[in-house]
Amino acid sequence: MTMDTPEIASLFGALDSSGIIDGGAVNAHMLRVLAMTSNRLVSKGHVLTNVVWPDDNVVAESVGQLRGIAWPWWHNILPPIPTPKKPGLTTADLEVVVSITSRVSEGTVEVQTVTGAARYQPGASSAANILQMVGSGSSVFEVFGMDNIPIASGSMDEVSFLLRGIPTGDTAQAADGGTPSTGTVGRVGPNWFEPTVGASWTFTTPSTLSNWANTGHYVDFTVSSVAVVPLVSVINVVQAGNDRIYFYPYLNADQQQMINGTTYTIKQLPRYNMANLALYANARTV
Repeated sequence: MTMDTPEIASLFGALDSSGIIDGGAVNAHMLRVLAMTSNRLVSKGHVLTNVVWPDDNVVAESVGQLRGIAWPWWHNILPPIPTPKKPGLTTADLEVVVSITSRVSEGTVEVQTVTGAARYQPGASSAANILQMVGSGSSVFEVFGMDNIPIASGSMDEVSFLLRGIPTGDTAQAADGGTPSTGTVGRVGPNWFEPTVGASWTFTTPSTLSNWANTGHYVDFTVSSVAVVPLVSVINVVQAGNDRIYFYPYLNADQQQMINGTTYTIKQLPRYNMANLALYANARTV
């Protein structure tokens, strides 16, 4: 098999080992083919990073090792990853294997891929590096992908993956933290409220397995079904004795006045269960 066979060159773009002899004469055609071969190799795409979280081997259950509540703000799910790469490759494709659920319906989770060419965008929901994933509502793993994410053109990049959940709007279930899940706001503070009527909520204690705080819930404050505070008030403590719910972020004085006497509704955040996250550099086309 030599370069005298045209099909070999056109299909593989490669030289036979005997095509160029060390120290021997080489014609212009051979040098050109050698350069083309080298250029083809450096222009091919390759894996930048591939992280796998295997399941826990529970029969009839799809459970990865990276799972939790998709909080409604961007947060890192991995430390920044240094990624050696071929120079000249400027885009990459993202693939995520995950199940996304809520207690009632499907959930929506976004992944932001931050690279040397795709900077972190704190307030964005639609960008060349943000993948929105809408789950089916079941525990079955699904595959989501995004093409042509910008990456640095040099021989090294640093990649970060951030996650954010979109509030589902689903009213909380009694099994997660008690009753009621809706009512009227009585007293209010910068990061807490109390209902006008006593509640049978599960309080936050070291031994509590399930309550509004540790199962991923937030509070909506509305008047005639219209939100009065443009914030997602995530529950972090349910206090015993006076039926008080603490939330984050804090409200200023005007916002406290706005929610006093409004309708509160406890709602759910989406949950995710991730099995694989991979980023592939695309081949150079020119």
